[in-house]
Amino acid sequence: AFVAGYLAELLAGAQPDRRLAMAVKTGAFACMVPGDWEGLPRRADLPLLDAGETVSR
Repeated sequence: AFVAGYLAELLAGAQPDRRLAMAVKTGAFACMVPGDWEGLPRRADLPLLDAGETVSR
């Protein structure tokens, strides 16, 4: 998931800092779900990580 986020932003022409930020978000999102592919987020899911809530249930 980390690499997928990085590559998606690379292909979109983003700067390195934006690529790494997206890689961290996609990797973190994938770690919150059991399974191997079920946690791969869609781009629309990623703003959920920007919410102010520190606990996910």
